[in-house]
Amino acid sequence: NLKKHEDAIVQLKISNKLTEKSGNYNGLGQSYYALGNFESALVNFKKYAEMEPKNWLPYNWTGWTYLKLKKYEDAIIQLKIANNIKDTSGSYSGLGQAYYYQENFNSALVNFKKYVEMEPKNWLAYHWLGWTYTHMKKHEDAIVQFKISNNLKENPGNYNGLGQSYYSQGNFRSAIVNFKKHAEMEPKSSDPYNWLGGIYVIQERYEDAIIQFKRANSLKETSKTYIGLGKSYLRLENYQKADSAFSNAIKIAKSDNEKTQCEFHLISSYIIQGKYQKAYDILGSKPYIGMEYRAGDSGIKIINIVKGSPADISGLRTGDLLTNFGGKNLMGMTNMQFSEKIIQKAEYGSEVSLKIKRDGLNLTKNLIVGIIPGMAKGKKKESRKIVQAKKKDSETGVRWAVIIGISKYKDTQIPSLRYANSDAKTFYKWSVSPDGGKYAPSHVKLLLDEDATGTNIKKALFEWLRGALSEDMVTIYFAGHGSPESPDSPDNLFLLPHDTQYSSIATTGFPMWDIEAALKRFIK
Repeated sequence: NLKKHEDAIVQLKISNKLTEKSGNYNGLGQSYYALGNFESALVNFKKYAEMEPKNWLPYNWTGWTYLKLKKYEDAIIQLKIANNIKDTSGSYSGLGQAYYYQENFNSALVNFKKYVEMEPKNWLAYHWLGWTYTHMKKHEDAIVQFKISNNLKENPGNYNGLGQSYYSQGNFRSAIVNFKKHAEMEPKSSDPYNWLGGIYVIQERYEDAIIQFKRANSLKETSKTYIGLGKSYLRLENYQKADSAFSNAIKIAKSDNEKTQCEFHLISSYIIQGKYQKAYDILGSKPYIGMEYRAGDSGIKIINIVKGSPADISGLRTGDLLTNFGGKNLMGMTNMQFSEKIIQKAEYGSEVSLKIKRDGLNLTKNLIVGIIPGMAKGKKKESRKIVQAKKKDSETGVRWAVIIGISKYKDTQIPSLRYANSDAKTFYKWSVSPDGGKYAPSHVKLLLDEDATGTNIKKALFEWLRGALSEDMVTIYFAGHGSPESPDSPDNLFLLPHDTQYSSIATTGFPMWDIEAALKRFIK
C-alpha cells in the first residue's frame, strides 16, 4: 500500500518460506505487476489461482497480466473464468480491452457496455466506448461517449478522441478546438500538434501547419511529422526544405512499408520539380500512384494530385472519390489499409481500372502503375538500338539477348517498316553463330511482329531476364518505331510494340525508361 514494491516482495517471500499462503502469492503478483515485471507477476497469480481455484480474483489478475503481455486470447480465457465465478466490472473492462486490441470491436462494445452498466459514474468506461465507436466509424456515437466521459472527468484522451471523430466527419473547426484542448492538457505529447498540422494542410494554412509540425518534431521525431512538414513546404514551393523533410522521413522510417510511403512523397516532389531522373532513381519498380488521399466510409477521397504522375495522366482530379481499385471495393478502408493492401500490392507497370465518383457521376478511369513521364532523353521517331549493360567484367559471365523486330503494326495509323524484321533476324543469326556472338540459343529471346506485343516485351525484360546474374552481359536489340508521347511532351519517349495504339501511345507504348528499370531491378 506504500508502493514500496521491492520491500513488499522481500517480506512476502520471507512470509512464504515460513508458511506458503495464497495471500503471499497475491501480494507478490501485485508487486511484480506494479513494477512492470509481468512474467514474474504471472507466475505468482497462477500459484494464487492454484491455491484458491474458487476465487475470482486470481483469474482477474491473471487476465490483466496477460493483457499487459499482449496475449489477448489467454487474457480473454482468464477474465471469462473470473466472470463465471463473480460478475465484476473489472473483468468486463479487461475483456473489452482484449477484444479491442484484437480489433474485434463488436465484442469489445458488448463488454464495455456491461462495464458502463456496472460503473455508470466511471469516466473510463465511456472513454473506452468512445474509442470503440471511433474504430467502428460510428463517429456520432463516439462523440456522445467522449462527452459523457469528459463530463465525469476531463481527460486529454477524450479531447483526442473527440478531435479524431470530428476530423473523420470533416468538421475541422470542432476538431481543431478539441485538439487544442488536448495540447493544453498534454503539452509534452506530439499527437495533438501532428493532428493540428494535418488539418491546417487540408485547409491550405501551410505556415500554421509548419508551426505545429515543428512543435511535434521537437517533442518526438517521426516520419509522419517530417512528411507533414515536407508537404507544407512543397505547397509553399520551398523545394529545398520539402526534399530535406522527406529525406529525413525516409531515414527514420521504422518499417519497409513506412519507408516506401516516405519515398513516394520525395518522388512526388522531384516530379513536381521536373527532376525525373532523381525520381526514377528512387522509384525503380515500386507501385507509385502520385496522389494524396483521405480514407472515409464512402471510399478514398483524393485531396491532391501530383502533376505528371500516373494519377494525373489517368485523368484523376482533386476532389474525386475513388470507390474501386482494380476490382477491389475501397469503401470503409483506412489510409493504412489502402496503402498496404491496395497500392503496395499493385504490380509496377500494370494497368488498373478505377471507379470514381465526380460531381454526382460514376466514372471509370485506367491507370498505369508506377510510370513516370519525362525519363528518357532524345526525340527520334524511328529507332534501331543496341543497349548493352555489364554489371561486372568477368570472363565467366553468360551472354543474354532480347532481340525485337517489328515491321508490321496492328494499328494501320502506324506505318510499316521495310527492314526492321529482317534486321532483327540477321542480328539473331549473328548472335547465336559460333563465329559471331557465340550466344547460347537458350539465352536469346527473339520477338518478331505479332509476337512483339507490349506484354511479351515486358515479360521478356522483367521476367525472362531474371535468369541473368550480375556478372552476365545483357544485350537488348530493338528495330521498330519509337515516338514521343505527344508534341507537347517531347521528352517522354516510347518504343512502339506491335499492338501500340497510335491514339494512346502513353498507355500502350513501351517507356524507354523501363529498359533501365529491367537492367537495374530485375537482374540478380
